[in-house]
Amino acid sequence: LFLELGDSEKALKNYSLSREVYRKAGMTDREALALVGVGSVYQRMGEKTKALGVLEEANRTAPQKSWRVLHYLGVAQYVAGRPMEALATLEGALAMARASHTPSNEAPTLLALGLVYKDLDKPELAADLFGRAIAAGSAIELQRVVAPALLRRAMLWSDLGRLTAARNDIEGALKIMESTRANIAGSQLRTSFLANRRNFYEFY
Repeated sequence: LFLELGDSEKALKNYSLSREVYRKAGMTDREALALVGVGSVYQRMGEKTKALGVLEEANRTAPQKSWRVLHYLGVAQYVAGRPMEALATLEGALAMARASHTPSNEAPTLLALGLVYKDLDKPELAADLFGRAIAAGSAIELQRVVAPALLRRAMLWSDLGRLTAARNDIEGALKIMESTRANIAGSQLRTSFLANRRNFYEFY
């Protein structure tokens, strides 16, 4: 919750405390998930090297492969500029999401794969993956995936000169943002929510 609302310091403290509790209890599966949380916070803070290191540790710590560890490790590899490693890791995460019939896991991994293919200069594959992420997320109202997938596809359409399609997508993303913001209690939390999503409005 703290991470979603932009309070990275509190999120980092909570995940770190949880990691220590699980480590001392010998609960390696829970420890690995807490490490994923720590890595996610570092990612949000722009600490790419720290994020990747923690998520690699999570992968080593996990007693068995899990979608969550692979997905976030793949994202960290992508952000660190290691797209081919990210591709292999995220394909593994996607296979796990599909095998378990879990669309809430499949949708964000499709989005992440779209980002990798965009960086690899394969816009058609990227657009297809963004579209599949939007469809999978929309089917279960997973707006935290649908909105960024719409934004990323809008940016891709803009790069390709398809301005009408880009405008339609970014307007869809902004509609989701406004709906989500309206349901957040408290003006301070709403302000924090928007501050961490300025890129949506700046692109529009």
